[in-house]
Amino acid sequence: MEKQPEILCAKMIDRRHLEVYWNQNVVNSEYSENIGVYQGKRRIAIYDRSDIEEWDRGTVYEPEKCRTTYFMNEDMDIDHMEQYSLVVLKNVRQDHIPALEADPHITYPISYEPYYTKFTTCECGVVIKSCDSVSEEAHQMAKTIVDFMLLKLPEASAILKGAGAQLAIYPKHRDAYDIPEHRAGCLFLHRPVEGFGGTMEIPTTSISETNVLHILEGPYTTRYKHECILVHEFAHAVHLIGINYMKDTSLADEFRNLYAQAKADGLWPNTYAISNYEEYFATLSTVWFNVMEEGTNGTWDGVRGPVNTRAELKEYDPRAYAFFAKIYSHEYLPEPWNEYQDLYDIHGNPRN
Repeated sequence: MEKQPEILCAKMIDRRHLEVYWNQNVVNSEYSENIGVYQGKRRIAIYDRSDIEEWDRGTVYEPEKCRTTYFMNEDMDIDHMEQYSLVVLKNVRQDHIPALEADPHITYPISYEPYYTKFTTCECGVVIKSCDSVSEEAHQMAKTIVDFMLLKLPEASAILKGAGAQLAIYPKHRDAYDIPEHRAGCLFLHRPVEGFGGTMEIPTTSISETNVLHILEGPYTTRYKHECILVHEFAHAVHLIGINYMKDTSLADEFRNLYAQAKADGLWPNTYAISNYEEYFATLSTVWFNVMEEGTNGTWDGVRGPVNTRAELKEYDPRAYAFFAKIYSHEYLPEPWNEYQDLYDIHGNPRN
């Protein structure tokens, strides 16, 4: 016998994000007029997302998780959750039997269960955060890589710290859209990713535990066997939060000019790197640290190309090499990211 839609759990995961888990797939839960959140008898407004760039707020329904996330218009008093409740007011229905609606006469309690419960502070001041199921090993590896990337950039480090830049790690069995700050990304990407870069508007970078630890075997693995996505995504924060806001704009200006020159010269053809100057910085950061995947069979395959090591960068794009030599350490990342695959030269010829 078919059941009415019901809420299994309603919980605040921070002061603004409300998670609701349903007993089945539903329709219309993403419309704020259908859901009532109350503090006593006062109804609290749910934020209606209007800007597609608002990755950190708005309502998101994920059918594969039977989960709706709401962003509240005001901070909730997480120390007194007993005063809050939730009612499904109307029109939330079973996805395949429209006549089966959630009962509007049921009042559900709302608990507080913070998403982030584990924190590590890097030497540079950036905070790494996660839920409890992320390993201490992942925290320490991420801390090592973040501090390594900022070793020669003390001013950028201070700017990142002041902007509240953080690195969020999600656990092996979850995905990037579990990160509260990036949850709305699933509304327009519609594909799996292993992380997002931080910006001044949303200063949280996210990354998978499987990529941090370079896990290649077992039930949960990184999709990037030879590419450290942590370096790529955190490089966005280094660039867009740190370097771009330094008092002396010479580094930021130099890099913009580098990108324009590379594009004019036809470098990095048919790759993600040349799509814009943000991806040029992030991709070449992975190349600098020898943690970049090669293009398929050594070709410029639409995403990557044959240039994937620091030595090849010096040969292929010497201006970019000189820039990254100024901002990054000349050492390489520690194990498990100290080994790399380089099967092709910069022309795509197989190495013997």
